[in-house]
Amino acid sequence: MAFSWEEIKHEKDFKTYWFRGGFPDSLLAVNDRISNLWCKNYIRTFFTKDILDISSGITAFQVERLYSMLAHVHGQELNLSKIAKSLDLSFTTVRKYIDLLMGAFQLSLVPAFRNNTAKRLVKSPKLYLADTGLLHALLNIQSMNELLGHPVYGYSFEGLVLRNIINHFKDWEYSFYKSAQGAELDLVLQKGTRKIGIEIKASNQPVLTKGTYIAIEDIQPDLVWIVTPSSDEFLLKIKLG
Repeated sequence: MAFSWEEIKHEKDFKTYWFRGGFPDSLLAVNDRISNLWCKNYIRTFFTKDILDISSGITAFQVERLYSMLAHVHGQELNLSKIAKSLDLSFTTVRKYIDLLMGAFQLSLVPAFRNNTAKRLVKSPKLYLADTGLLHALLNIQSMNELLGHPVYGYSFEGLVLRNIINHFKDWEYSFYKSAQGAELDLVLQKGTRKIGIEIKASNQPVLTKGTYIAIEDIQPDLVWIVTPSSDEFLLKIKLG
């Protein structure tokens, strides 16, 4: 079972938790190299043994290929047709394998926002690997310094934050907001008539785009949070209306 940040924050610094992920053997390893090796061994064991125990009649090699490909689209909208074509598999098979990986808690999908609005909204969910340590191992990222220069850097932070927030707000509905015109908000939490908008930025001095402001105006949340890797305060000017 992977640790949440709330459970481990007094034992490890945030960047270590971010890079190594929440699995105890990875997070508590003596260094990043051992952590990375553990993650790779975990992936190898999962696809050579564990996944066959979960479901019979599947091709473990194909599921592993799919999982590796999904690491490259972590944090992006799921395009099943494109993935199926790239792997030379049927749409139905890819959908089945993704459902299998979700059932094994290796993937999570964040659904697109649904509400009574005149705006044309994106309908496809966003896909995230469930653990950042496994994500970094699959992409062969060996250290936090390598992650800083990698294209997945922002998506990696986003996935980590989303997982922790969603696990904490278990009785809230969650989604992301994105209109066809580009207005976007990373996470919308809803409970009854209450709404919280959350924008996740991997910078300690974030700059919100015009699309974020429009999304906030569209949704009209009761509260807006901006999440960054640092706990330091920063000045952020927001104008609504």
